[in-house]
Amino acid sequence: MGARECILAVDDDASVLETTRNMLDDLGYQAIAADNLDAALSTLSHQAIDVAIIDLAMPGVSGLNVGLELQRQQPGLPIVYCSGYPDLIEKPSKHMNGSLLLSKPFFSKELSAKLEAMLRTSRLLDSDAAPNPRGLNQYRSAP
Repeated sequence: MGARECILAVDDDASVLETTRNMLDDLGYQAIAADNLDAALSTLSHQAIDVAIIDLAMPGVSGLNVGLELQRQQPGLPIVYCSGYPDLIEKPSKHMNGSLLLSKPFFSKELSAKLEAMLRTSRLLDSDAAPNPRGLNQYRSAP
């Protein structure tokens, strides 16, 4: 089996984080879970991430700030922001440029569609630039 894309899920709710990690595993991704900014940054210090899924509403630091910090550490990191608060999804910030939004609760099919859209865009961008700074796996293996 070939290399799988590595997806970092960041959420302060342990049950949501575990459910998301399980969905990612079931979809064939390598899933890494982090429950706060420090854990997410620690992951980036030793592993390139292909896409991050970040909850917008977390205590102490907003999901948007988590995403911006992750992108400072790994420029160009694609991000899918998610929230169970409709007002956070309906009024996307200008700082979410190029990111996608996902409403909670979400199902595996919705998650898969968002991730594939982000990965497809990243592949197109990466095909125009070499070498690949994020270590994005160019193509997933066939099932």
